[in-house]
Amino acid sequence: MAGLDDDDKRRRTCPLYTTLMAVFLLVAGTVLLGIGIPELAQGTDRSISMVVLGSLCFIPGSYASWILLGACQRWRNYRYDQLPSYDD
Repeated sequence: MAGLDDDDKRRRTCPLYTTLMAVFLLVAGTVLLGIGIPELAQGTDRSISMVVLGSLCFIPGSYASWILLGACQRWRNYRYDQLPSYDD
């Protein structure tokens, strides 16, 4: 990519720590929701906290994973700078 400075090249590469955090939040949220929703049907005490914590992990994790997937696949209007960066 001739003519691009280091900042432009860094924006075009997949950020490692941001990707790891997005995948971690997605997996943790899915696991917590998978445990909490069946317990919610049984009426246990910890089920509400598991569902709330799972939702707090799943929602930003799925959003960030979707944006990263779109940016990696070079979909139109998807960019890495739409997410907070943990690579600094």
